Amino acid sequence: MISLHPENKEYPKRGKLLISEPFMDDPMFKRSVVLLCAHKDNEGSFGFVVNKYVELNLQEIISDFPSYQGKVALGGPVDNQSLYFLHTRKDLFPDCQEVTKGLYLGGSFDILKQALNLKTIQSNEVRFFLGYSGWGKFQLKQELKEKAWLVSKETKPEFIMSYNDKSLWQEALKDMGGDFAHLANFPEDPSLN
Repeated sequence: MISLHPENKEYPKRGKLLISEPFMDDPMFKRSVVLLCAHKDNEGSFGFVVNKYVELNLQEIISDFPSYQGKVALGGPVDNQSLYFLHTRKDLFPDCQEVTKGLYLGGSFDILKQALNLKTIQSNEVRFFLGYSGWGKFQLKQELKEKAWLVSKETKPEFIMSYNDKSLWQEALKDMGGDFAHLANFPEDPSLN
């Protein structure tokens, strides 16, 4: 028998994924995967939903932005009028912050625009997010006690950068193995099963 809440011994920290439990009702976080970019129980946490997208292209959000072929993700409900980016090019952004080995947060938008114009950075090396997901002091800890989230092992940059569709939730669960992989097959609405 598959447990709906298999024992998850992973602890949240920067670079790990939060995977929503299969029956979460919150429309923003239902079947979502959040990359944690910072986490300290006594200070709070933030990250980006990596598998939900807006119906706008980047040039509709910022009119003078260079061509970019990727989708723009809805990073979360906090500050969703602001644009953030993750990338794999630390060499171009000396002021960026490492999220996990080979994956970085932020840097100068002017440098990014220039790099996109000169094609020194490719669309598959950068991802954009409108808004972010945030938790106050001890809030994420409480949600984990309530079994709202599963915590993955540390993720690899290619996992975040290569997915542009909603299958990431299922793939993240399958990657955890065991009973977690079976959770990926749970229908969104069990009454229709």
